[in-house]
Formats: sequence, structure tokens, C-alpha cells
Amino acid sequence: MHIRDVKKNLYAKLDARKTANHLYQRGALNKKELEEIQRLSSDRPTTAAEELLDIVLSQTVDFYDCFLDSLKKTDQLDVHQWIVLKGLSFSLSLFTKKCRQLKTLKTVKHETIQNKQTDTLLRIKSVVLHML
Repeated sequence: MHIRDVKKNLYAKLDARKTANHLYQRGALNKKELEEIQRLSSDRPTTAAEELLDIVLSQTVDFYDCFLDSLKKTDQLDVHQWIVLKGLSFSLSLFTKKCRQLKTLKTVKHETIQNKQTDTLLRIKSVVLHML
């Protein structure tokens, strides 16, 4: 399943209005965010879910935990379980990808440092030869 499909399923299942109300009651969402999600929920529930998830993903881990708790408290246990299961596998794949990127970056940085050292040595050699 591609990330696009995961997101579509999640947007379709999430009751953004109930979740946003609960997050607002807990002080996790401000009034403007709540009103925007409520406004979107009546006409475009998928867009409201997308907006809410954008907010969740831009916040801290504590906010994410609060969001997961709100899903439980608003009887969206299937969504909660789905996010946790899919999120875990998705997080593991992102972690693996990030490790590969860091390894590549480390190699690139090492080569860059070696190139700079070689360049510096060549400059020093050039200056010394010029002085002779």
C-alpha cells in the first residue's frame, strides 16, 4: 500500500469534527483551528481530516499522543488502531530510509573533507614552491 492510499483511507475514516472538539477541550487546539475544522467538516469532511492531520504532524510528540488519546476518547478505536499499526510500519520504513540517507551523507561529508584537505595541501605546496 502506497502512502497516498494510506492517507486517503485515513482521511475517509477520521471524524475530524469530533476529534477537533476533544483536542480543543483539552487545550491542544486553539479556537481558530477548531472553527476551521468545524467549517470544513460540514461540506468537505475529507478536507477537514486532512487539515487536522496537517496540524497534528506539525506539532510535538506530546500533541501526537494527545491526538491518539482523543481518538480513543471519541470512540474512534478503529482509526486509532489503524494509525498506530500503519504509523509503526511507516515510521520504521522512514527510519530505515533516514539511516541510509545519513550513511550516504556521512560518506559525502568524509569525501568533502578529504577533498578540502587535499586542496589545502596543494595550496600550501604551491605557496612554498613559489617562495623558493
